[in-house]
Amino acid sequence: MMILQILQVNIMNESREITNKQLLVEKVYSFTLSPDGEQIIFCSHQGFKILSLKTGNQSLILSLTHIRHIRILNWSSDKKWLAFLQLRPLYQELCLFNLQNDQIYYISKAQNFAGFAFSPDGGRLAWVEEKRRGGKIRRSLVVGMLGTGKVSNLKVLYSEEREEISPCLEGVQWSPNGQFLVFCSANGQIPQLGVIKPNGTGLRWISPKPSPSRKGFPMHEVFTIYSWAISPDSEAIAYGFGGDIWLCQIKEIKKSIKIVSNYTAIELCWSPDGKGLLFVSSSPKALPSAPGCLQRNPPHQLHWVSRDGQKHCLLLEEEKGIYDLQWVKEKDIFYLSGSLLWKVTLKF
Repeated sequence: MMILQILQVNIMNESREITNKQLLVEKVYSFTLSPDGEQIIFCSHQGFKILSLKTGNQSLILSLTHIRHIRILNWSSDKKWLAFLQLRPLYQELCLFNLQNDQIYYISKAQNFAGFAFSPDGGRLAWVEEKRRGGKIRRSLVVGMLGTGKVSNLKVLYSEEREEISPCLEGVQWSPNGQFLVFCSANGQIPQLGVIKPNGTGLRWISPKPSPSRKGFPMHEVFTIYSWAISPDSEAIAYGFGGDIWLCQIKEIKKSIKIVSNYTAIELCWSPDGKGLLFVSSSPKALPSAPGCLQRNPPHQLHWVSRDGQKHCLLLEEEKGIYDLQWVKEKDIFYLSGSLLWKVTLKF
């Protein structure tokens, strides 16, 4: 099914154009784009399927029951491993599927997992796990080496512990150069982004401050980093905080510059060349989740903004929302809207 849609909107004297919008697959629960941008693995009602973006051919690579209990897919850069979460009644399992021998390996079991990511070389896996003992709840950022059917040399890089409620430690991303990882923590109530080396040393913090204009908003809205993304050159981190979008240079980690005002970035994604960003925000016509809260509900809008924030344009709007935004190469962008997997092509 092919749909041609032309949408051009100018904001701040800059324009970008969606020249093609194509529905790839229906009834998709989750998906991941291959590192070379030529294939997609997605989770359907049958199991895991692989889709060639060149030919459009699909093939079943793993048949699964209880497919609705699968969450989040992540493809390693060497194209050997597929990581995913399997939800059980009382716990979750972090699993690896070997695409070379079609075997599933169970890596870790925990009450909850709050993110996982492969290293750029595909040789290591990092994840945030939550485990409970007595009345204490601990979340830890863990890194391990990938081997044949197991993860070895496990190292806890950072952890937080609370009583009765889960610590606000979540998400993990590797820098493209593999020299550091980024995670989010709100151990001091106001969220921060932690930047740490893979060996657990050199921890530094990006500590945003709420704008005075947001003082009337609920605390959970003001003090939340909704999304963040590391630039392809590993020199900067963009993040959404307090209803604005900020950019922090790794060399000047104590300083953040606001590049977009009055937009809550639900998702962020760098362009492959690092010259700009895509971000998802709620449409002005979407109702907030509660009086005074920042909007996150659909309809969603997809925006492009230049790295310096000087150029900004609206690309499209989806009534059922925009989720799992991915952009690996050239001008093709992928996302889920409802259970539909879309590809859109951006013209500069």
